[in-house]
Amino acid sequence: MKILNSYKTVKQLLENDPKYRDDYTKLIARVWWLEVNRNKYLTALELLNRLGNKELSHPESIMRARRKVQEEHPHLRGKTYQQRKTTEQKNVQTELGYK
Repeated sequence: MKILNSYKTVKQLLENDPKYRDDYTKLIARVWWLEVNRNKYLTALELLNRLGNKELSHPESIMRARRKVQEEHPHLRGKTYQQRKTTEQKNVQTELGYK
């Protein structure tokens, strides 16, 4: 159930602000910020306790939600996606001797 909540939140963030499309850490931080009461600042210890008590979304579930959103909505992919899928992929294939 939490993945569905993450999916909706991640999709909305990717639509509203392109900086989250290429940066997992910014996206995770933003999701956690939304999950924590925005008006209350936490110490690092409180944040880690909440994470350890599973009160915050697991980073992997946020990353999975991002990958799923970007798979279903290609226009929400980041700037580096095209470079990774063309230039870098060809370089790796050449380096491995496939071409």
